[in-house]
Amino acid sequence: MRSVSLARIYGLADTKNAASYNLNGASVTEAKCSITTPGLVLPIGNVLASSFGTAMGTVPSAAQNMQSLDLNCDAGANINVSLAAIDNPNVGTANILALAGQGGADAEKGVGDQILYNGHR
Repeated sequence: MRSVSLARIYGLADTKNAASYNLNGASVTEAKCSITTPGLVLPIGNVLASSFGTAMGTVPSAAQNMQSLDLNCDAGANINVSLAAIDNPNVGTANILALAGQGGADAEKGVGDQILYNGHR
């Protein structure tokens, strides 16, 4: 461990130290987290288009996929999670994720994945 200077106080128009404060033998530790879930894949599966209905947010029971992103965190860690994703251009509302192969012949239109935390966007 080493000594770290915390502050130096000078008098007006003076360049000599009037007082200084040092921290001796201290260490700084960082609380951290690691993701313990190896990866999430969210397959919708084979679901009839008519099962989705016409209202936004209709989720047929066969298409529901509940998974958890598990974390292992040090005590006292403050957790902030962000996801980088592309909005689905075929749905007409933000916060619906683009599907793999979006725009391709095999990708469905008007269907996407939405990630919720405790039932909220």
